[in-house]
Amino acid sequence: MGAEETQKKKHIVFRCAALSAAALYVLFGVASLFVPLPVLFPSAGREAYSCVWERRGETSETYFSAYSALERAEADAIVLQRAGERGRVLPTEEYRRAYAVLDGGNLGELYKLSPNPSRLEKAALWRAFGDRVWYDGGYFIWNGERIAVSGAEKRERFVLLNGSVSARTVIAAEAKLLDVRADAELLAPALLGTEIGEFVAEEPYASDGRALYLHTAGGTRLIAGAPAARSLTVCGNEFADEGALAQCERLEELAVPFAGNTFYTHTEAYRGEFACLFTVREEYRVPPSLKRVTVTGGKLTSFAFYACPQIKEFNVCGLAAEDISDSAFLSCEGWEKIHCPNAKIRLPSAYMKSLLPCGCTLFERKG
Repeated sequence: MGAEETQKKKHIVFRCAALSAAALYVLFGVASLFVPLPVLFPSAGREAYSCVWERRGETSETYFSAYSALERAEADAIVLQRAGERGRVLPTEEYRRAYAVLDGGNLGELYKLSPNPSRLEKAALWRAFGDRVWYDGGYFIWNGERIAVSGAEKRERFVLLNGSVSARTVIAAEAKLLDVRADAELLAPALLGTEIGEFVAEEPYASDGRALYLHTAGGTRLIAGAPAARSLTVCGNEFADEGALAQCERLEELAVPFAGNTFYTHTEAYRGEFACLFTVREEYRVPPSLKRVTVTGGKLTSFAFYACPQIKEFNVCGLAAEDISDSAFLSCEGWEKIHCPNAKIRLPSAYMKSLLPCGCTLFERKG
């Protein structure tokens, strides 16, 4: 084959390749009319967040540097921690609105929520609300973008938005904190068998963390104690629901403002037995773990501590001597010490007694 013929063949191959490339270019151009243009996202390195620290002043943080130091989210700040020092990033109004609704909104407000915060703000909102399950006839969770219907999600915080709830529903969530909203209708049986160790409440409910109360026109009611509590102080209430502490099966010590269901002993509904706080379906279930009881007011009727043979120590220093029946402790078979202003009480076993600086008598069991 001559050099001239070889050159012609190379030229033909080149022209064919050029025509094929041109065809592909035209085809791509036509196809691109039907494909959306790519969206350009800013790189994480170009995101900047101003953080004011306790000592070092203001720094400019990237998303990654801020996220790695993220400690918690607050209503008006995102808190970072680095090398033992805290800093605050001031969030946008979008974040503030989302935080307010997630923290205190009703189901309607939660459903409408569809925020568009920055990446750091989104991470902070998840940190604050990703461990919650809201309940209003069904379970709802925050999925990082919006409120979504869910199954029995396991979450640290159970928010009862409205109406009542069963113990089975709370148990399924394995929650440790119960958030009771204004429209909730909570009663102590809903906590039987749960792991709730803390309450947060919205008026007309109130809580000191371990006890839940309801403010009513007639006075304040004790609704429930935290089931996981080992020590509990009840105060500020004039009434107590029957069985309000029945779910507190781990109690070791308890202080109450009166023994029974109300401070008002003259009312027709008054019950003076201490154990009525632990009633389940008309059965007294005072926990065997309960060893120390303090009563700070009211009266002690005859056999006030019926069904409490396991209690070892009683302190009723706050009562008047005349408000304590001589037979108030007769059923206390396991007693060891009683601090009492009535020096004439009768006891089911031999004892020694001594005068205390407060004027009360200390009874100590013999043997």
